[in-house]
Amino acid sequence: MKKTIHPWWYYSYYDKIFSYNRNYDEEIDIISQVIPIKSSNVQEIGAGTGNHSTNILKHKPSLLEVIDYDSTSINLLKSKFDKNSSIKYLEDDGFTNLVSHNPNINLIISTFSITQQVKSAEEFIRRCLNVMKRLINSGSFVFEFIDYEIAKHQFKPNVKNKIYSNNQDEVYISSQVKDHNTIIQYSGMLNNKIIFYEVELLNLTCDRIQNEFKAINCLVEFKNISSDGRRKFCFVKRSFSLKKTVAIIGPSGVGKSSLGKELSKRMPIKIIDLDDEFKNKYGEIEKYGNKHGWKYYFEKQSEIIQNVFNSQRNGMTSIIIVPASALYHKEYMSISIINRDSILNRSIIVCILAHKEDDTGAKITIARQLTRGYKVDEALKLQQYLYQSEYYKKIADLIIINDKIKLSVENIISYIINE
Repeated sequence: MKKTIHPWWYYSYYDKIFSYNRNYDEEIDIISQVIPIKSSNVQEIGAGTGNHSTNILKHKPSLLEVIDYDSTSINLLKSKFDKNSSIKYLEDDGFTNLVSHNPNINLIISTFSITQQVKSAEEFIRRCLNVMKRLINSGSFVFEFIDYEIAKHQFKPNVKNKIYSNNQDEVYISSQVKDHNTIIQYSGMLNNKIIFYEVELLNLTCDRIQNEFKAINCLVEFKNISSDGRRKFCFVKRSFSLKKTVAIIGPSGVGKSSLGKELSKRMPIKIIDLDDEFKNKYGEIEKYGNKHGWKYYFEKQSEIIQNVFNSQRNGMTSIIIVPASALYHKEYMSISIINRDSILNRSIIVCILAHKEDDTGAKITIARQLTRGYKVDEALKLQQYLYQSEYYKKIADLIIINDKIKLSVENIISYIINE
């Protein structure tokens, strides 16, 4: 994610400007009335100068992880809470990466920042889903948003409302319409310097948020945090979980990773690519196999498969992308059988193929690999595709054809929710 570059005055005047019409104690009390903070493992995304953090600590969580992507903010927070051992610090945007010191986070809170860091309502929803992957089942994500239906009538274009002033300084809030989007502007004079800062008002409403999360069986509740109803907290409870791990299988080049990415956009479930797990631990697969021997590679790959699948448990299961050769490789069948037993006994198997006709599917995947610059033994790849696809279709619970990935995502979500 591209970082927002804050203007010079952002932290110097942060509390004076952004505390306008806010009550930090009251806002955290609203959250604690819906979700108990005491003894919880809590993350706060976009901690800023720590005003909400201070009030979260009053409710005595077991752990508070404060997250901010700005090193200035992190250093400020460390100096503010230097004697509190229950606080951990993470310099990160909090939305893109699955960051945490603790695997058992049951409450994530985001005020201010979440809607300021995105450019569309669609991106906002995707980021919410990504954040929720860090929660245990039945954990909750609380985020602040501006209700578009109310705000668009309150922010009248070109009308400036004063939100901060002293003897020589003043800051106004107003709006402009740019490319059919409403832009909220902060402008004025601070310390004899002109200030200017823009935030896009996203087209977010209670109905839209409700519908997005209802589709994946999440419970949603709203609470007003401003008297005019413009600013709201949304409480999303992660009631969605998988009774079994979902394993995505298929021959090389059919689009397993693409399917995983599409599912990741729509579900608050962690996606694990076993090839990526291997690369993170041992480096590039081709180099490793050539250096150490391919039998040794398959043994190490199998160890990773056992570790990943053994770590899956009810309520914290994942969607796992399985390498093409892991379940059926003629030269290393003894290892393949071990992998198959680990995966088949505890997973819903989703098989993806390049085409409904195997011969055509093989040609499509070979062409894709050649286009990407891979060295391909076409005869060998054709043979591998045919015997792998034949076997995969036998063990699959659900078969997907690549040319309909986006249409199939809804079917997959419906299937695995009801399994």
